[in-house]
Amino acid sequence: MTRSGFWAAERLSYGGTANTPEVLAVSCPTSSRLAKMIGGSAHLGDTMVNSREFIAATFIDSGLDEVESAILDRLGSSPERTLNVEPVEVSPATIHRQQYNPAAMATLLWAPLTRPTGTVFFANLEDGWHTLVYNLGVVCGVSCLSIRASGNADEWPIREMLVYCDGAERRLVRVMKDDPKWEFFEQGEPLSLEDVDGYSARLLRNRLPLDRLYDYCEHLGWSVRDDRTWTSARPGRLITWSMRGA
Repeated sequence: MTRSGFWAAERLSYGGTANTPEVLAVSCPTSSRLAKMIGGSAHLGDTMVNSREFIAATFIDSGLDEVESAILDRLGSSPERTLNVEPVEVSPATIHRQQYNPAAMATLLWAPLTRPTGTVFFANLEDGWHTLVYNLGVVCGVSCLSIRASGNADEWPIREMLVYCDGAERRLVRVMKDDPKWEFFEQGEPLSLEDVDGYSARLLRNRLPLDRLYDYCEHLGWSVRDDRTWTSARPGRLITWSMRGA
């Protein structure tokens, strides 16, 4: 299956009310669960966006505690799944790698140094845990910016910007290579910050280059090129949702 096929997963709604799980007493800087997910994907001495071949991240205009509460409420309680929350230190060297099919779904939340009143949501799934982000944006009504970013050298490159506002998908722009052709797609009214003339480039791959995507993020208040965005002064939250016994 191509990445695009995986990203076409159905948008699921997580119902129920959560029994807030106990926050485990683990010591920072890095929990044992997070250590298993890091896998050496970050390289010290390079910036986060340059050291990763692929990034799927969501930037939320709400505080860390509020976002954590909304996620626990959406995931709810299930006799088949275990829900854990752990405090962890966050830096580019400790942020987990993203996988096609991880053994357990997890997301790392933190309040970035560049915007401490907001929250960065970084899941261990290659689609950025889109179903949960959709629930946060549409069901919970949080305003957020979600991106997926990789260069042309990636096997299945993608550059995507998705903006949620007022409980709806406000804007989607995406260019991606889909077995084997490049595709360009947009939905919703363009934001004032967008370079809409660039969407007319003859080569589809050039309609949304990485630098332009990162420029969009910065116009929306998220300095993704600055490693302080991928660092927090306070412990982040690692939320893991796994099958019991896994």
